[in-house]
Amino acid sequence: MTHNSPAFLTSVRPSIRRSEGDTDDVTVTKGGDVTLQCAAEGVPRPAVTWLKDGRPITGQHGAKVLNEGRLLQIKDAKVSDTGRYTCIAVNVAGQADSKHDVIFLHSGVIVLKYLSIHSPLSLLSCSNPVALSCEASGIPLPAISWLKDGRPIKATSSVRILSDTGRYSCLASNSAGDRSRHFNLNVLGAKTALLISFRNVSLEDCSHFLN
Repeated sequence: MTHNSPAFLTSVRPSIRRSEGDTDDVTVTKGGDVTLQCAAEGVPRPAVTWLKDGRPITGQHGAKVLNEGRLLQIKDAKVSDTGRYTCIAVNVAGQADSKHDVIFLHSGVIVLKYLSIHSPLSLLSCSNPVALSCEASGIPLPAISWLKDGRPIKATSSVRILSDTGRYSCLASNSAGDRSRHFNLNVLGAKTALLISFRNVSLEDCSHFLN
């Protein structure tokens, strides 16, 4: 007599495979498109759902779920599309999730505050410290650099001594573009040393000044 062996189905907890170059942060500009992937694996095949900022995505959102949840597509992006998108894969063995932060880049994203002094700046002597503030905001956070007559001021050390008349520029840049502010330095009489401190958002000098 032959006995048939019972068939056993092994359950495998879901996992979500991330492809090379798949990042947590995704940036998009106005009118752009974004496609997020959720490469869910498991036995049995997991069911996939998407959340935006912790709430289920419905037809009222600008995002569209495709391929049984394996893709999420955002077309003609708007500011309201900014947020954290989470895909959740579930089967009888458990669940897994993967998160993406969609960041909307506004046109003219960089806001660069004016320098705290007016141009031109005439230097007399080195006595009282004066701070020249150059602050920028934006998404992503802009990097700040300084130039003299269009050439970068090297920040290989924490302090650099300058003594030349010239045009100094503060440049803020990120993936959306760049903005700059300028001022002209006029040295009166004997050369006067400027003390440049390479901090995040400021340039300092060691001088009295007259506008």
